[in-house]
Amino acid sequence: MMVLLRMFLLTAAVSLMGCLSAQTVSATKRIRIPSNARIVIEQPPDAMDNDEPYKGSGQKLANQLKGALLSHFASVEIGSGGNADWVIKPSILNWDDRETEWSGKPDRIRVALQVYHGRQTVGASIIEAKSSYWTLGGDHPEELLAKPFAEFAQSVAR
Repeated sequence: MMVLLRMFLLTAAVSLMGCLSAQTVSATKRIRIPSNARIVIEQPPDAMDNDEPYKGSGQKLANQLKGALLSHFASVEIGSGGNADWVIKPSILNWDDRETEWSGKPDRIRVALQVYHGRQTVGASIIEAKSSYWTLGGDHPEELLAKPFAEFAQSVAR
């Protein structure tokens, strides 16, 4: 009986390890933005897969980033940089929305964030994330951004 219980627990632990996703945030240099700053996020164009766009992916990314930044800054909007003191320009480098539950291929996303103060580039970050190879379905690349965007927002907050 104990052998069966140990085998069950080991199998469960190995299965749950497959549920974990991986995220990384790398920055070129550490920057700080004042908490009272007005931040504008420029919406990136939708990601492309061959010649087909992932419709709404640029808006989804901008909304995720805005949500993370609003935890630390009072004024965050999506739009044109125009007269804003701080502008963040995201670029979607990779957006793979796979049928992971059937194929075993993970969703992947890679995003570059350029940070401008006035017209000068003051920092850049690359955010990469991938889902587990095993899911119960319904995962999407933008859902992988919550944790790394929260880390990014925390890192730039004064």
